[in-house]
Amino acid sequence: MIKCLCPEGGRKANKNFVPLYQQKKLPMKKHSLVQIVNELPYEFNLDDLLEKIVVLEKIEKGLEDVKNGRTISHAKVKKEIKKWLK
Repeated sequence: MIKCLCPEGGRKANKNFVPLYQQKKLPMKKHSLVQIVNELPYEFNLDDLLEKIVVLEKIEKGLEDVKNGRTISHAKVKKEIKKWLK
């Protein structure tokens, strides 16, 4: 599945488009969260923690997409971007 941030035309061009609110959420592993907290300084901003959690979640989702063959070639992305910029 490809997450498209382009205007409405992108949804029509991509048959596999799934809006973010409909995508399956992967469970986060507790040890990953504990590791993030342990890497933070003794005093930290909650926004910093949340940002790290979101980044980790997105990385794990991307790795899952690669594992399941949900990728797109660089050449195809360049071709699609050229269409959007017209």
